Amino acid sequence: MVRHGNLTRASEELRRAQSAVSRSIHELESAFEVELFERSARRWLLTDFGRALFKRVEIAFAELQEACEALCLRYPASAFRLRGAPFFTLAVHERRLELLFAFAERKHISTAAAGIGVSQPAASMALHDLEASVGVPLFDRSHSGVALTDAGELLLVHVKRALTQLRLATAEIAALKGVIEGRWWSAPCRSGGPTCCRWRSEGWSRSIRNCRSARWRRRSMHWSRGCGSVTSTSCSAPCSRNSPATTSCARSSRRNR
Repeated sequence: MVRHGNLTRASEELRRAQSAVSRSIHELESAFEVELFERSARRWLLTDFGRALFKRVEIAFAELQEACEALCLRYPASAFRLRGAPFFTLAVHERRLELLFAFAERKHISTAAAGIGVSQPAASMALHDLEASVGVPLFDRSHSGVALTDAGELLLVHVKRALTQLRLATAEIAALKGVIEGRWWSAPCRSGGPTCCRWRSEGWSRSIRNCRSARWRRRSMHWSRGCGSVTSTSCSAPCSRNSPATTSCARSSRRNR
């Protein structure tokens, strides 16, 4: 759609009905709660939100393409199938990716299946289908168990990088909307002065001041390097467009050491 700027041409390239393409775009806009395109009779143009998303999607797809080409070099006989595999356009069910990550972390299908709430037979079938859709061996099945092959490890690294880009897109769109989403940390200073504040969000960490409109969820925890307890607070606060994001959320308080 970005390349053609026209719903008719985009649907012809994708070989889908115009209504299906339009519905997919609408669902994407609903998910982000923003308009990604400025629609006109002659051409559809990206909004600021659309440009932020498109930039990250391009990087994500480049990561997957790099993985595809690397696998083509290792498996030249499967190159044609690899380049047509839907996996490299992230046309794969999110649950299967979640299972792949869980298996890579826990090294065992049963514990990975239990971790995401599915049965072991269902998990085994899902991983088998995932491997079949890629077209090269991703798992080494031996008497001692199942492990990722070198191809599986390579694919996993690039998929994680691609998904990181999509998470960054979500954070950048939220920033453009004027909403800060993340986690605010506070801890009492050794000098007994006001509590030190720090905001942690996707891709950046900044000090926060002057919070007037925020919803806080607070919990206390032990801070081994400080002189007292730490408060971890989640916040979602609308930011004024007239002031920098770094001054939009704030709180200063005292706690007993």
